[in-house]
Amino acid sequence: MNYLKINILVVEDNLQDYIIFKEILGQIRDFFIHIEHAENLDQAIELVNENVFDIIFLDLFLPDSFGQETFTSLQRGILDTPIVILSGLSDKNIALEIVKLGAQDYIVKGEFDSNLLEKSIIYSIERKKFQDKLLRSEKKYKSTFQSVGVAIGEYDYGALHDYLADLKKQGVTDILKHLNINHSNYMDIRSMLKLKDLNPETLLLYGCDSVSDFKANVHKFYSAKSTEHMENLVLAIWNNVASYEGEAYFINTHGKEICTWKHAKFLGNEFGYYRMLMSTTNISAMKDKEREVFHQAKLLQGISKGAGELISSENTLKALTKAMKVTCQALDADLGVILKLDDNGEDARFSILKTWLDTGQPISKEEAEQSLLELNNSIFESHFKEFSSGTCVEVYTKEIRKSSIELPFDICNLVGAPITVNNTIWGTLLVVRNTRDVQWSNYEKSSLLTVARNMGSAIYRETVLEALEDLNDTLETRVVQRTDKMRSAIKELESFSYSISHDLRAPLRAISSFSQVLDEESEESLSETHREYLGHIIRGAQEMSELIDDLLNFSRMGRLPLNYSLIDLEGLVNEVIQELTLSIDDQEISFLVHSLPKCQGDKALVRQILVNLIWNAIKYSKNQPKTVIEIGANQNDDFIEYWVKDNGVGFDMAFADKLFGVFQRLHSGDDFDGTGVGLAIVKRIVDRHGGSVKAHAEVNKGATFYFSLPSSTTIIQKMDFSTEEED
Repeated sequence: MNYLKINILVVEDNLQDYIIFKEILGQIRDFFIHIEHAENLDQAIELVNENVFDIIFLDLFLPDSFGQETFTSLQRGILDTPIVILSGLSDKNIALEIVKLGAQDYIVKGEFDSNLLEKSIIYSIERKKFQDKLLRSEKKYKSTFQSVGVAIGEYDYGALHDYLADLKKQGVTDILKHLNINHSNYMDIRSMLKLKDLNPETLLLYGCDSVSDFKANVHKFYSAKSTEHMENLVLAIWNNVASYEGEAYFINTHGKEICTWKHAKFLGNEFGYYRMLMSTTNISAMKDKEREVFHQAKLLQGISKGAGELISSENTLKALTKAMKVTCQALDADLGVILKLDDNGEDARFSILKTWLDTGQPISKEEAEQSLLELNNSIFESHFKEFSSGTCVEVYTKEIRKSSIELPFDICNLVGAPITVNNTIWGTLLVVRNTRDVQWSNYEKSSLLTVARNMGSAIYRETVLEALEDLNDTLETRVVQRTDKMRSAIKELESFSYSISHDLRAPLRAISSFSQVLDEESEESLSETHREYLGHIIRGAQEMSELIDDLLNFSRMGRLPLNYSLIDLEGLVNEVIQELTLSIDDQEISFLVHSLPKCQGDKALVRQILVNLIWNAIKYSKNQPKTVIEIGANQNDDFIEYWVKDNGVGFDMAFADKLFGVFQRLHSGDDFDGTGVGLAIVKRIVDRHGGSVKAHAEVNKGATFYFSLPSSTTIIQKMDFSTEEED
């Protein structure tokens, strides 16, 4: 069996008592006991310094020491070794007091045996183990408490707990209403929280050097916002909850207000007092960011609202005023003014356009305007380059005081943004703070520039609209004037064309008549060559006559009124075919006429279209062994598209744009006769009907000509042909 070895020191000056005590110890069989003996305090202290004892039995009354002094003197050297007091019958009261001071126990001489001593030894050793474990735990807690990266404070809230418990007994139900915590009684309630310890993070957060420094300055930490935290803390203790957390504001020793997140853990009556652990996290940066995000959202809302006013409002000046107001409010500004630049250049001066003044300002609008006007002129002159480059200009108290301008009010800071219209400085938007001496953030300056640009866009839009209105006011008059001039020119041109064509007829008839008479009467006297010359003259006169007729017809097409009626185009096509083929004997022609819908138009003019197109198809297909001409139609919404297709010589599409011009021919006059006016007449007639013409062809593979005419009277009513008649 393994026995537990116990080292015991017996401090006893009476040798007989020592021997008796030693004999009784010798009766204990469960331990291997080693005993040291000291007859006085000096010997005892010497032995304690040289050895380690598991338990000390101490007589209080020694030759060199007496009573409580004996215990305290020996305890200073051993600290954690259990001491059991050996007391006489008359010393029991003193022994009890010594136990209160930290002694393990006491026994009365002559009243103990081996069993009692064994129990005392076992109890002392076990208690020592527990104390060692508790001490290690306490050291570990202290180490964690001091090294943790969160500010933690340990408090005794017993006084506050008892105070609130008494109020409950008195019948108080609404504790917050009863206490009415405010600046005057805050520290009274705060003083009921007794500080036990703080870790370094807490000292750093509050700006203190030590716990004593914290205690000395605790009254300075109070902020007007601290009351809410104290109310919540009191309410948590009142309701006997296990924990509480929430925001708390305080002012550190540097005078800076800090926002924190507090978490209080109520551990109840632990270690003989009501223990509370309070952790504190600095969330000032997070709150600043939160305020910044809120401020940015407020600014965006203000910009959006102002932009909406500038876009939707018909009154630009009114919209500018509203945009300035919402911007100033979003920027927490006290004054705002829009100034218009009267002159360009560095010596420019401004005039007040609109002013916004917060209702809480102690000055009149007139005073503000006059001062801000002078201040703006001065700032614009000294910061001309910044304004010209389109950036904001910040001005703070120091620069304002340097100016010679007398202000009837204090200005903490201001910022100005250029309002540009069409890349030119039109004016400035000036925003002033009288109460908040803080720097303008980049986001605030950027937002102000956005508002200024929006204002410039609105002003430019108004300028353009005014120009458009002026243009519209004179446009109708100018259109009428130009139309009249065009009518006169067209009439003069048609009159001239008709006059020339008509006047040419007489000499042309004379040339033709005399040439024919000469040909008949001088048949025998003229040589073959002269007769050939005379034939050229007669044929040229005939061609000239045909050309004059075509010109007169072309001119007439623009002057004749349109007589609309429903036209049976299929019947009209057959009539034209029959008429044109009567005089053709030497050309085999095959016509394929599809079903053709009826249309609206002037029948005489539409007939002319068919004559010209079908005759062209016959003419340009004469060299084919068999001429095939196909006529059909396509219904296209409000118009019917008709087409005439042949298998003739066709043409090169590169020259298609010349087809419908006057005197434009794509083939030689020696191969195909004609004046080059027929297709121009077709186009003019179709244009007057509101339709369109086009052609498609390939060389030696034929051509197809398309023209469209109205399908109903509804379409005709929608069209305005007055301009067409003037073309």
